[in-house]
Amino acid sequence: MPVDPLSALFAELGRLSVLHRLERELARRGYRLVAGVDEVGRGCLAGPVAAAAVILPEDCVLPGLDDSKRLDAPSRAAFAKLRSVRDMRELRAQGWLDYAMPPAELTIDTGAMSPELAAERIRSALGL
Repeated sequence: MPVDPLSALFAELGRLSVLHRLERELARRGYRLVAGVDEVGRGCLAGPVAAAAVILPEDCVLPGLDDSKRLDAPSRAAFAKLRSVRDMRELRAQGWLDYAMPPAELTIDTGAMSPELAAERIRSALGL
């Protein structure tokens, strides 16, 4: 069933508005930076497990940017191309990281990335 482009636009504007309010509330509570984080392979028992984080300036808007599992294949491919240092500089990113989780850091019971450990690695790499 085709999606009405105008409805999709208003839905995206609503989603971005909610995220903006959340960032403003975090700033009000004293948080200086907010990182967008996504992981791939979390929960898989074999294969690579990785996480990525980026801190974008407050005025940076990337419509459609969302959890990779919620994106369709063409959108995911388009955002995946934004990985180079030049891309991050053009977006005026304040920090970014791709982190491949070595097997020794996977939890034994599930083979998954520990969210706490991934967050710690990201904070450390971004100097937070």
